[in-house]
Amino acid sequence: MNLPTQQNACVFGGNGGLGSAIATYLSSQGCQTWSTSRQSSDNPNTIQVDPSIPNGLSSLSSLSNLDIIVWSQGVNTNDTALTVNPETYQHVMNINVDFVVQTLQHLWEIGKINQGARLCIISSIWQEISRPNKFSYTVSKAAIAGLVKSAAIDFAPYGVLVNAVLPGVVDTAMTRAMLSEQQKNNVLRETPLNRLTQPEDIAFAVWSLVSPYNRAITGQSIIVDGGFSIMKSI
Repeated sequence: MNLPTQQNACVFGGNGGLGSAIATYLSSQGCQTWSTSRQSSDNPNTIQVDPSIPNGLSSLSSLSNLDIIVWSQGVNTNDTALTVNPETYQHVMNINVDFVVQTLQHLWEIGKINQGARLCIISSIWQEISRPNKFSYTVSKAAIAGLVKSAAIDFAPYGVLVNAVLPGVVDTAMTRAMLSEQQKNNVLRETPLNRLTQPEDIAFAVWSLVSPYNRAITGQSIIVDGGFSIMKSI
């Protein structure tokens, strides 16, 4: 399906496992796509963005006005409500939540968000459910639920739609490194579709929300996990 006009897209964290799949998919749909990274890059379509350093957002002014913005940056950690380290907790919140707020506000202030733009945040199924040793991460993702709903209302007068995609266990190099064979088998056993979600599945879900053909979905958090979060064995 041809786009009515070329769409300009920016994927924060676009060099990561999910971010790169999303950026590639957007480009395949005819979008002019930029990615961001905290490190400098020789790639002309990758810009350095780091709110933690002076003028760390200034590079965003080099972008064209944007029709699509995706936040796929993030950090994970293992802790509990009883053992949480305040510095670790704040770091997780800074990356997973504050970064979105800071960059969204900055892009709006410098006039880079087009009227009718589509925004999407990559969250996690742990926004809706939880498991042991995921306190800080779960809290940060739960915050995204409120961010999406509130931002969707605030941006609605400008025709801007705001949504989130919540991946489950995605088949990436990081997942395969972090999970044991037993854990992967456990996930498959508890997944009705009996397959790990692929990065391309997430990219397609994002596209369905950020495409100009989406005209009514906003303020929503869409789970993409093969049914993992809805099935409980007894």
